[in-house]
Amino acid sequence: MPQVSSDAPILATKLFVPAPRDHVVHRARLRDRLTAARGGRVTLVAAAAGWGRSTLLAEWALAAQGRVAWLSLDPTDDEPWQFLSYVIKRYARRSRSSSTTMTSSRVSRRA
Repeated sequence: MPQVSSDAPILATKLFVPAPRDHVVHRARLRDRLTAARGGRVTLVAAAAGWGRSTLLAEWALAAQGRVAWLSLDPTDDEPWQFLSYVIKRYARRSRSSSTTMTSSRVSRRA
């Protein structure tokens, strides 16, 4: 498992919904279920690799009414400080008015 320093830079590409792809299987039923679950605090989408989770979520996020925060994860994001840094950065981008209370996009280990 790769080790990540708390000083590792934030990769902005992880904070944006991927562009739509050509020739995808549109899953209207699953997209509708995501929309119906939107009132909850967190929705978990779990499936094996290659089953279209990211494609489904990107399609849903681009068509969703209201605000959606996107964060792409990889194995290095299992380090809590790195993961929290991305969550805070993503939150700050989506909640401009709330971000004024956040003075940094990084989480300090001393905090």
